[in-house]
Amino acid sequence: MDRRSTATDGYRLRRSTRVWYGSGELFNSTTAVLILTLYLKFLTDVAGLTPLIAGLCIVVGQIWDGVSDPIAGRLSDRASSPLGRRRVFFLFFAVPAGLAFCAMWVLLGEVSVYAKFLYYSLAYIAFQSVSSALTVPHQALGAELTPDYNERTSLVSYRMAFSFGGSILAGVLPFPLKNAAAKWLGADVSDVVVAGVFGALYITLWLLLFFKMPDPPLQESHEDEPLWSTLRGALRGRAFRLLLGMYLCAFLALDVLSAAAKFYVDVYLGRPSLMPVVMGTMLTTALVTLPFYVRWSFARSRRAVFCTGCGLWLIGCLLIAALPRQVSTPWLVASLLLVGAGMASAFVIPWVALAEVVDLDRFVSGRRREGTFAGVMTFLRKLSTTFALMLISASMDRTGYVVGLGGENVPQPQSVVLATRLCISVVPSLALAGAIFFGLRYPMTRAAHGLLRRGLSSEGTLPLSPSEQEELSQLVHKMWRKP
Repeated sequence: MDRRSTATDGYRLRRSTRVWYGSGELFNSTTAVLILTLYLKFLTDVAGLTPLIAGLCIVVGQIWDGVSDPIAGRLSDRASSPLGRRRVFFLFFAVPAGLAFCAMWVLLGEVSVYAKFLYYSLAYIAFQSVSSALTVPHQALGAELTPDYNERTSLVSYRMAFSFGGSILAGVLPFPLKNAAAKWLGADVSDVVVAGVFGALYITLWLLLFFKMPDPPLQESHEDEPLWSTLRGALRGRAFRLLLGMYLCAFLALDVLSAAAKFYVDVYLGRPSLMPVVMGTMLTTALVTLPFYVRWSFARSRRAVFCTGCGLWLIGCLLIAALPRQVSTPWLVASLLLVGAGMASAFVIPWVALAEVVDLDRFVSGRRREGTFAGVMTFLRKLSTTFALMLISASMDRTGYVVGLGGENVPQPQSVVLATRLCISVVPSLALAGAIFFGLRYPMTRAAHGLLRRGLSSEGTLPLSPSEQEELSQLVHKMWRKP
């Protein structure tokens, strides 16, 4: 294992380990941004599906994904291989991930709507399946690399830095790349060319992670437990349920905003060229402010950092709601700066807190279920993405969105204009209010986690005093609903 000792908790990861682990988030971030910002427009304006049918393609895939994420977590928890407990998934599913992503963007010929619906639904199912097999083990690996409070924060900060970097890449690069492909190869293949570039990146990335990332030593194992029983046990913890509320609401705000962004600049603002500016401003600001939130979380509670960031984000969304259609670019950028400045906290805090909740579950149940917890979080992230895309597709369909074949922008009715404005501002604002509601009730603190780690210690070097044992018992009772 690639780590150095410290006086605090015995583990300090090398920078190379943090970088390689963090780079795995390039897959999650780029696929999320590409699907949220471009896939629905591809299915409607390029593939020729109505907004409602395009949304149903994604829902069908997500129904299967609700099963595949927990299964992937369960399998990675139970895996035992000379190639690594979690890393073996990177080797086996790297190439399928790249191919499945490309398949989603293939433009079919003159076929029926039913054939298109079947193809794009199955392509989305295939991609989400291999995505689960990669992202769930990768996220579970982070909770195993180090038990230290600050080290986990630092590890997640590296991961989130790559997340924002990948989001910027996916929010800016596809547009000039697609234009170049359309000019030299034809508009019919421009989308699959973009997908091919990113697919090659994914294959390379996961193979490098397999060879470069260390696998932690195998932890103690326990008797088999039915999958449903494992999920029910994980959800029994009050702290985990509150964390899920924080995470789901914050990322629902992000996903709805991202999914509506392309329609907002095309329909409401009428300036498609602003799309790289919108995505680039938000995500670059989030990347720049990320170190501030990381350093702040070392000194303050996760709850305070998370709620402050969501508050800034909420103010930015309300400002966007007030912008007129003829708004000048500087005013638009100013609103997006506030959104990006608050967004970073929602990326960092939930995944740092997840490792602490895993420790709590281990103390109560005596089991190591990192993969199960990561599977639930990953499923909720994808559920949020699906809900956002369905919300946008249903809104466009109900308000009379006019499909412009070949990616052409056409005039839209006022009902569509209003819907895009509400989706990019009001809906994220309501979700952020929910995130703050759950965040204010999240109970884990630095002192509480330190006491919990001492209670988990098997070395016995720092035995708990009777008063500390009583304090720990009260802490667990507060954070965990007893059966």
